[in-house]
Amino acid sequence: MGKCEKFDLFLGFHKKTMSLITGDYRCKMDAKGRLILPSALLRQFPKGTTTIVLKRSVYEKCLELYPKNVWDEKMKALNEINTYERENLDFIRHFINGATELEIDASNRILLPKMLLQHAQIDKDIVLKSLGGFMELWNADNEAQKVQQLDADKFAALAGKVMGKQKTNS
Repeated sequence: MGKCEKFDLFLGFHKKTMSLITGDYRCKMDAKGRLILPSALLRQFPKGTTTIVLKRSVYEKCLELYPKNVWDEKMKALNEINTYERENLDFIRHFINGATELEIDASNRILLPKMLLQHAQIDKDIVLKSLGGFMELWNADNEAQKVQQLDADKFAALAGKVMGKQKTNS
């Protein structure tokens, strides 16, 4: 199996199983490290969702939040990767680093682990940013800086590169 092919199973599973999450939300964490998940966000999770998975982002100083069903599908795909190849193990270790299951309480809150908060430099003001099947949790100031870094011309070039191979443009 070629380098590009071996992660196709992992990266492509969402086409069949992932529900899409929409919206960006500005939130505040309380003094105890709890975050109230917006009701508009929770309505997009599968009915009965009481557990989410929170992990470090592979690329950014932010966190990633997955509904448990989406995370379980990612883990199934990871289990299909050949773990006798060192780079595959390195990928898996890095991808799941810091992954923590969190229960959503009766008040729609989750308790954010201090280790993950430190990684993402989150103190109080948080931006929850939709990326399709999962959300990013950003320190609000860091998220604003990230958005400003990608000006219109850079975004146009990036969009052409990423979406230019799609069958339809809309």
